[in-house]
Amino acid sequence: MNYWQCVICTKIWSSEEPPVECACGSRLVQSTPETPPPLPEPSPSQPATSYLPRRLHVIAAVAVLLALAVLGACLWRQQRVAPIPDVAIQQAGTPELSSSDSADLGEDAESVTISVGNVTNTLVVTQAPRPPLTLAPSTLEFPEKGDRLRVLIKNVPTNAIPQVESANVAFSGGTPVRAPGKDDEWEMLVSAHANLTPTDRSWKMTISAGDESETLTLTQKGTTPNLTLNPDRLEFDEKGSSKTVAISASLRNLSSKASDAFLVVKLGNPSYNKEDGKFHWTVTVTARENRIPNECKGTVTFTAGNETKTLNITQKGKPKQ
Repeated sequence: MNYWQCVICTKIWSSEEPPVECACGSRLVQSTPETPPPLPEPSPSQPATSYLPRRLHVIAAVAVLLALAVLGACLWRQQRVAPIPDVAIQQAGTPELSSSDSADLGEDAESVTISVGNVTNTLVVTQAPRPPLTLAPSTLEFPEKGDRLRVLIKNVPTNAIPQVESANVAFSGGTPVRAPGKDDEWEMLVSAHANLTPTDRSWKMTISAGDESETLTLTQKGTTPNLTLNPDRLEFDEKGSSKTVAISASLRNLSSKASDAFLVVKLGNPSYNKEDGKFHWTVTVTARENRIPNECKGTVTFTAGNETKTLNITQKGKPKQ
């Protein structure tokens, strides 16, 4: 008796001639006599055991299909959540480009459509706006003595030269020059003359570059009179004479008023001292002869701006005979 065994399901057959094939469809090999006694050959009414390997093949195939389905779903999800879509340029044809500057996209945006075969994608290209023309600082404050202050003109458009529009005798703007190492930045000196009045003053200067313009505000304080008299008291004898008083003030306009007819005041023209920023007068005060024995008293009032100083004067009376 010969034994035959299936190489897949290990089923054993006993017969003189080997069966054509096992019920599972696999080939048979001759077994050794030491092989355990073979199982009884299944009858046609019991074919279930021969279909077990085929069920294993079906289960394995279904598992593979499920794994492929899961993998495909993951790849599809990854493609949908990708932050930046890529334009796939295939070998189906030559890429075609078209652009549009629709008003819906804004002044600084444009859409570009790329088509390759039946694949089309649109890219929106935007550009940040250029910073506007600015002045630093936008307000200059000058002291009453006057000064020269600098202003920076920033974000000047390419190939544009700043222009200054000014028409005021108190303030004047210099010629703008390019700031060192800066392509879009210029600088300019603005001058203010001395304010010889007690009133504050201001002016607006327009600076333009290309089609943009900015306003520079200029302010200057009024001058405090700082009126001084030296001396502030004079004494005359009965014969009368002339004496001088040194007066200084930050303002050019000076007025005087004598309280009595025996006093005569002559102001003269002032001189200006740049070191202290003041005007200086040498005022002559004359007292006429006093022909009565009584002492005469009087004052001279000096006014500069809103400040007033008083010069006190006394004159002796004529001695009795």
